[in-house]
Amino acid sequence: MMYALQKQLIPNIAIYMRLSKEDGDTEESESITNQRKIIYDYLEKYFVFERCFEYVDDGYSGANFLRPSFQKMLKELDLKNIGLVITKNLARFREKLY
Repeated sequence: MMYALQKQLIPNIAIYMRLSKEDGDTEESESITNQRKIIYDYLEKYFVFERCFEYVDDGYSGANFLRPSFQKMLKELDLKNIGLVITKNLARFREKLY
């Protein structure tokens, strides 16, 4: 018996993308574009959502959390305006989490 995949409803989703300045250039980096595609493909497959907010720190190191978009996203989380945060992988949040 096969089960149909039921998408989960999350009204407000945040996606977080980051690329360090060593890997990027002056325009939005290709890696950010690739992260965005991977994340939206995943969201379309598994979730139903009303709004999706993008937080992008292109050109910032993951060595600390002092990144403008990351800080803005944290404030929205504190206000409970976001129900879920998606990122390509945990290294986008912080390098060396261990």
